Amino acid sequence: MLDFYCPRLRLAVELDGGQHNLPSEIQHDQRGDAWLAARGVAVLRFWNSDVIENMSGVLEKISLVAAELSQDAVTPTQRWRVATKE
Repeated sequence: MLDFYCPRLRLAVELDGGQHNLPSEIQHDQRGDAWLAARGVAVLRFWNSDVIENMSGVLEKISLVAAELSQDAVTPTQRWRVATKE
């Protein structure tokens, strides 16, 4: 289960507590991240302590990645002009 997900950008944000530092949890998280990546979802992980102690840095990182993904999601529009006979 994801903590936060933006379907338009295919961006997941995970907030991890200390239990995610256990070897079994690290492996579990790596498998989950690989599963999401195989489906085109980018995953950002932050420690809970980072969110509490450095919220501005966490938000800045999310903003930067969201901007990158937003640019990647933009498809240039092909403009067509119908030729007219004069």
